[in-house]
Amino acid sequence: MPFDSNRLRGFGMRLFLGLPWPEEALEDLAARAQVWEGRSQLRLVKPENWHVTLRFLGDVGAEKVSVLVDLLEAWGRSKGAMTFVDRGWSCFGSYQVPRVVLLQLEALPAVQRAVSALHKDLDTAGFPGEDKAWKPHVTLAYGKGGDPGPWPEEPLGGRPPVVFQRAVLFESELGPEGSRYRELASLAFGKEKKS
Repeated sequence: MPFDSNRLRGFGMRLFLGLPWPEEALEDLAARAQVWEGRSQLRLVKPENWHVTLRFLGDVGAEKVSVLVDLLEAWGRSKGAMTFVDRGWSCFGSYQVPRVVLLQLEALPAVQRAVSALHKDLDTAGFPGEDKAWKPHVTLAYGKGGDPGPWPEEPLGGRPPVVFQRAVLFESELGPEGSRYRELASLAFGKEKKS
């Protein structure tokens, strides 16, 4: 999707760069994630919001968005699809009281190098990240401070790799039902900039 500066609101926006969950893998993950439904101690993330965060940018002035779009396009133009290994369920926090329930992903070495290069480009352009290692994952639910019940078992291995074909600059709007994401710009990997 080409970037349209007319969609900006003219003030600071809460932004992040991410990989939207691939459409062709959505049905499979939705079926697997049903094991988390109906648990009172979890707030589920809607499947249309599933993504892998490349970098959370925080509040960014509207005047800087075009710089981010140009940086994203320059970075992704020479990249092929990004492939990850599905490592199954995990969490941030403890299994008894998780802050986040997630699908853990392992980036292939080429993806690790590409994301490291992106982080370096962002740092150089004045968009620093958090002081913690990048851990690719998809957030499936947020904990509400209690035990969500027994963790479902999954067979180890045998799942196909997850292949992402595009990166997106998202705006995150906080609301009472959770965050809503709006795509500001989208880049298909390996594609030249559209005019």
